[in-house]
Amino acid sequence: MDRSVPPMIKAIVSKPIRNCFYFCCDMVLLGIIMTLQGACLNLYVMNEYPDETLPHFLFLGDFICVVLAMVGMRATYIYLQKSKEEESNGTPPDQSAFIYSPKKFLKKFPTSKLGVLPLSYMSWLVYILFLLVKIIIIYWSGLSLNLKTTDLLGPQTLKMTIAFTSITFMLFVEAHNWDFVSAERRAYVTTVCVKTGFEIFDSVDMLSLITDQQQEETTMLQRKERASHLPDSVLIPYENLIFTLVALNFILPFLSLYKLSLPDKQNQSNLSLMIPVHVLYHLLHLFFVDLPFLSVRVYAWIMFHTEISMFLMKNLLHIIISIRSIYPELRKMATQDKSSPPVNEQPARGNEFEDIALN
Repeated sequence: MDRSVPPMIKAIVSKPIRNCFYFCCDMVLLGIIMTLQGACLNLYVMNEYPDETLPHFLFLGDFICVVLAMVGMRATYIYLQKSKEEESNGTPPDQSAFIYSPKKFLKKFPTSKLGVLPLSYMSWLVYILFLLVKIIIIYWSGLSLNLKTTDLLGPQTLKMTIAFTSITFMLFVEAHNWDFVSAERRAYVTTVCVKTGFEIFDSVDMLSLITDQQQEETTMLQRKERASHLPDSVLIPYENLIFTLVALNFILPFLSLYKLSLPDKQNQSNLSLMIPVHVLYHLLHLFFVDLPFLSVRVYAWIMFHTEISMFLMKNLLHIIISIRSIYPELRKMATQDKSSPPVNEQPARGNEFEDIALN
């Protein structure tokens, strides 16, 4: 009796088909999460401005963000798949022949500086800026004061909706991670997903400081007690500072996607930046996220007697880790001989990226 597997079954369960299936699932999941997140935040805004027609145009912005994200994911998948095929054939990758290559539109496009897949990180930037606009409208309009924990669209739902950004980022990054890429790349992608997820949760917790403070100021007695030593000239800059820090923490993952978009080791070694991308990320995160977040939480603890969040210890721990990681890199850069000729490197594969993780 012939027990061989029919060719049709082999084709169905083959690795390329499975990869395509997983990729389609990721795209569908990304579209669903972005749509639900956008619709939920839009409802918060529309409930605050029921007589306005402008908030309805937020759905159009959500649609544009979803389309850009899906096109970016598709471009990434096709590029990695094409690079794998060219690698297996022993031919060097022709980036200009890539269907989504910017060089098809701009002949002098600097691939070594802006990457092979600029739509990948640009779509994230558009999405996160549009998300921040909604967050600012919700918190600055005072809508968070009217939210009740017993309502469906209450403060807890708002926090969870914003926190879904971590899953969105994971799906953005996972588009750069398939089983035909290097093990170092997979490890980097996994590390970035975990770290960025915690950073987004940290930002959501930071926004709760504004909500908690506003709710504490609702009674007249507390207003009088606070007015003697915490006037609006202190409270308003305090809230604006939190919004600014949260916005920076949401935008910084842009560097991770930019790093994944760079073509290969050879091109990245010629990247004319003063400092490497991973060192730049560490420095920005240290001075614009961890140190300010820690300072704001300590200030809120002392001045407003708020409960201490465990993310305060996360900020402190990350400061120590960042300093220990940055110092060797900065010392190496300071002692590096600028006059020495560059070392000739072997051409890298099209899907081989810098292996240094952001830690």
